[in-house]
Amino acid sequence: MRRDEQIPLLKELGAAHVLNEKGADFEVALREAMKAEQPRIFLDAVTGPLASAIFNAMPKRARWIVYGRLDAGPTVIREPGQLIFQHKRVEGFWLAEWMRQFRDRLGPAVLEAQKRFSDGRWSTDVTAVVPLDEAMARLPAELAKSNGKVFIKP
Repeated sequence: MRRDEQIPLLKELGAAHVLNEKGADFEVALREAMKAEQPRIFLDAVTGPLASAIFNAMPKRARWIVYGRLDAGPTVIREPGQLIFQHKRVEGFWLAEWMRQFRDRLGPAVLEAQKRFSDGRWSTDVTAVVPLDEAMARLPAELAKSNGKVFIKP
């Protein structure tokens, strides 16, 4: 995250570690969090410089699974030796390819995801539901809000 005012909200929701990537102590705090938690998989839809720092700080045998490219900035592996000596891995995942490869599992996977949302195991924050006929006028302001998704209602 990039704003200190979000820290209490995330802590209140149960986050064990909340780091501000713009903070002066970010890299030190990141290393401490990695040491404490020992994560093995880094799921990344963003990439870019922040992802590079996270992968650099991850423990031995960590896997970086990239499934998106929301940040067009450079994504650099700072120390390629980590791939050799620390057995770290970088992998790509493309949902469309998975869907083509595992068509027989697609239906059950979609049903399971819907079930998890409907029974409350999974949730998402919705900032606004905008009627389609108001979308052009309202979307810019709604999308400027940082906490939640905007749905367009037909």
